[in-house]
Amino acid sequence: MLEWVVRHRNPVTALVSICAAALLLTACGADGGSSASTTSDGEPVPGGVARIIQVREPVSLDPATLANNWVGQGLLGNALYGTLMIDDPHTLELEHRMAEDFVTSDGGATFLLTLRPDLAFTDGTPLDAEAVKFNWDRILDPSLGSGSLTLASQIAGTEVIDDATLKITLVAPNPKFGNSITSSGLNWIASPSALAEGNRRLQR
Repeated sequence: MLEWVVRHRNPVTALVSICAAALLLTACGADGGSSASTTSDGEPVPGGVARIIQVREPVSLDPATLANNWVGQGLLGNALYGTLMIDDPHTLELEHRMAEDFVTSDGGATFLLTLRPDLAFTDGTPLDAEAVKFNWDRILDPSLGSGSLTLASQIAGTEVIDDATLKITLVAPNPKFGNSITSSGLNWIASPSALAEGNRRLQR
């Protein structure tokens, strides 16, 4: 079969044939008793090495300008800033991380984002509702040129209710607005103090 593939004149067909042959050989050589286990490997532990391929180097570590997708800097942003929420790959439902709750009582016209208590950035400043508002307001600033602006533009306004609670009002109701957060820079919250310090350094 492989000799036929090499001699075949159509390069596309040849490539498909090579892939099919590789899959066939892999399937034939597989051990019937080595199917992937569905049991958990236990709790994660520190250490180890991850080798990750990215399309390009980030032009900035500003969470508003990082691209939150698998071909962009999604893994980098998650590692640097954590996440408010994630999409469960099995149920496709939202799972809370730094957010404790994200609910709407009016069909997606407004939402209440509740943060976990006592969150703090590595510089010691609080990761609170004010910090989330600060980050989201930056993304909504057209002069910043954030790639997340399109999704963030669903937001008509935000209001800090208390340290842990942010009210979000949308331009139009969207019950699935949480998925816009998880797939954009809205999911990454940086220290307002660190962002301000970075801007001061750039202006010197």
